[in-house]
Amino acid sequence: MTTTHARAYVGDLLSLPPHAGYRTFSTEHFRIIYPGANEAEAKLSARFFEEAHAALSKEFNYSPDHKMTAVLADNEDSANGVTSAIGLQGIVLFLTSPDPYSTIGEYEHWLKNLIIHEYTHYLTLEQTRGLYKFARYVFGNVLFPNQLFWPTWLSEGMAVYAESAFTAAGRGHGTYYTTITRNAVARDTIDTWLEYSTLSGPVPDYPFGESHYYAGYAMMDEMIRKHGPKIVGRYAEASSWRFPYLLDGALENLTDEEASERSFAQLWRGWKSHEAERLRPETDWISKHGIEPEILTKERENAVGARLSPDGKRIAYILQSGHERSAIYTLEITTGNTTKIDEAVAGGQVSWSNDGGTLYYSKSDFRSPYRIGSELYAHKSSGGGCATKL
Repeated sequence: MTTTHARAYVGDLLSLPPHAGYRTFSTEHFRIIYPGANEAEAKLSARFFEEAHAALSKEFNYSPDHKMTAVLADNEDSANGVTSAIGLQGIVLFLTSPDPYSTIGEYEHWLKNLIIHEYTHYLTLEQTRGLYKFARYVFGNVLFPNQLFWPTWLSEGMAVYAESAFTAAGRGHGTYYTTITRNAVARDTIDTWLEYSTLSGPVPDYPFGESHYYAGYAMMDEMIRKHGPKIVGRYAEASSWRFPYLLDGALENLTDEEASERSFAQLWRGWKSHEAERLRPETDWISKHGIEPEILTKERENAVGARLSPDGKRIAYILQSGHERSAIYTLEITTGNTTKIDEAVAGGQVSWSNDGGTLYYSKSDFRSPYRIGSELYAHKSSGGGCATKL
C-alpha cells in the first residue's frame, strides 16, 4: 500500500467527505489540507502549528525531516483529533469545540489546545533512533518504537502534559481532574482506586476512557516533580532507541539508581500519595463542616448536566458510562426512581420548560456517511412521553 493509498484509506475510515472542495497550502514545517469553507480556520491552525513546532520540537528534541500533513474536518459535531506517524499520515483535526461539561471543556483556545495535544503525539511517536532508525530505512515508515510499544496512557499522558504546559489551560490545570482525585481521597479509596495494572486495557468503570489521560498525566506530573522539568522529553527521546524495548528501561536509564520512583508503577503510587496529602485538608474541612453532598446516582457512573425541574421534584441529567450509550434520565428526588428518556444524546446539557412538562436536549443525528451532527429535541411528559426533533 502506498502512502497515497494509506491516506485515502484513513479518509474513508474517518468518513471525511470527499467532495468538500479541499485546498492546500504549506508553511515551513506543515502542509495544511482543508475544505474551502474553512480557510479562516486553516490560516489560524497554520499559525498555531508553527508556534507548537517552535516550542515542542525543543521540548522533545526532535524535528521531522519532512512537512507534516494536517487535514482539517468540519463534518461532525464532536471535538476530536486523530494522529498517526505510520505512513507519515499526520494529523486530522475536527474543528468543533467541546461541550463545556466534557473533560476537555476547559481550554485557552480550542484549536490551539488541540494542535498542541495532537502534535505532541506526532513528535513523540515518530521519533526513531539507533537500530530502529536503520530498520525504518529498510522497512519504510512503519516501524516507530514509541507508537508500536507505548501503552495508551503513556502517549496520552505526554499529550495532556504538553497541552497543560504550553497553554494557559488544559486538563492538567482544569477542575475535572482535581475533582475526581478529591472524591477518591474523601472516600478513602485513593490507594486502591484505578490500579496501575488495569491501565493498559479498557477501563469499564468511571472515569472510563478518560482514565488513560488522567493517570498518564498524573505520572508525567510525578515524573517531573521527582526528576526535573526535562525528564518527559528525555524519556520520549530515550525510548526511541532502546532495544530490546522495556517500558521502564528508559526511565531507569535516565534516573539515579538511588532515586525513588524509577518505574511507572512507583510514579503512579507516589502521585496518589502526594495528592492524598495535598487534598486531605480540604476533604477533612468538608467533612467537619457537614457539607459533604449526598450521592444520588450509582457509584462509578458519570452523571453530567444535572438540571432541577421547576417544581423541584425531578432532576434531569445525562448518564455517560462504559456500559451503555450516552442517555438522558430523570430522577424522582423523593423516591429515587429513575426513568430513561432517550439515548444517543449529544453534549452534556439539558433544559426544562417553564412548566416542567418538556425537556430540551441535543441528540446525535446521522445525516449521511460524511455528515454526523446533533439536532435539538423536545421530550414532552404528556402524550406518552414522545420526543420531537425541533
